[in-house]
Amino acid sequence: MYMEDKEKYIGVMDSGIGGLTVLKQLLNIRPQEKYLYFGDTKNLPYGEKSKEELIKIVKEIFDFFETQNVKAVVLACNTSSATAYEELKDNYSFKIYPLIQVVSKCVTLDKNLKRIGIMATQATVDSKKYTQELKKGNPDIEVFEQACPMWVPIIEKKLTDYDKNTAITQYLDKVLEFNPQKIILGCTHYPYLLDKLSQYADENLFINPAKIFAQYIIEDLRHKNLLSEQNNGYVKYFASHNPTTLNRQGPDIGTQYRSAIFTANEEQEAAALAKIRQINESGIYRTPVVTQVLPEQTFYPAEEYHQKYLAKRGKSKCSSYG
Repeated sequence: MYMEDKEKYIGVMDSGIGGLTVLKQLLNIRPQEKYLYFGDTKNLPYGEKSKEELIKIVKEIFDFFETQNVKAVVLACNTSSATAYEELKDNYSFKIYPLIQVVSKCVTLDKNLKRIGIMATQATVDSKKYTQELKKGNPDIEVFEQACPMWVPIIEKKLTDYDKNTAITQYLDKVLEFNPQKIILGCTHYPYLLDKLSQYADENLFINPAKIFAQYIIEDLRHKNLLSEQNNGYVKYFASHNPTTLNRQGPDIGTQYRSAIFTANEEQEAAALAKIRQINESGIYRTPVVTQVLPEQTFYPAEEYHQKYLAKRGKSKCSSYG
């Protein structure tokens, strides 16, 4: 394995901010890696689109990742894992990790699980991919899949003026009637609603696939000898439309140092990333600086942006670092 292969990016994609739940877990487990996060805000929600549309959309994103020199791509989207993965998996040189297939394989290792509920987008439910994949691991398992079309718009648009009882219970009650031992949150957006769901059912009933998925990916990359040997990890964010959603959510995914870089051209981006590497190599912070790279914005060095962030809150330094 060539050293340069190890130091390539890990691409992570989703239709919007849902995949940040997976990215958060990847950063918790392996902050040394360099990540590219692509939020396809132009085409969300995926759950309402046809298989043909989704294959075309995902192919365009994979083509983008190919230009970015990635070593692996994480399909942090149940819908695209259900509809596009099988069609595209053999067309690229990088490793592709599909969420549904990986999570189903891991979940069925527990042979005591006989009844599983799935809450997902309409496209994922229509594909029956969770049922198919879970039965590969355990042919006797019973699966009930429920589409929840209202949830992604609620999360992406941060809606608050909705009937929480109706929006949550109209879907959850149907799954609970199945009497499942576990319920898989079959869309990476749905963990954002876990606090609401836990008002109507035991939180331990729900499986957030992000942690299982991230653990599998890192161990598989380790097995393939593809983990970075350096300690200058960072994240670059890309959005296909209206990056303000990622601008709001990106720094809030569990990293200890919140920062952003807004670059208008490649020269500024190169200068910014050089500064980030310098900060990371200094060992000042316990986790790598997270960078947020968005086009056509004013450029700020990372530490200057951080100081602006703190100043808005009347602080001179981050309390996490004493």
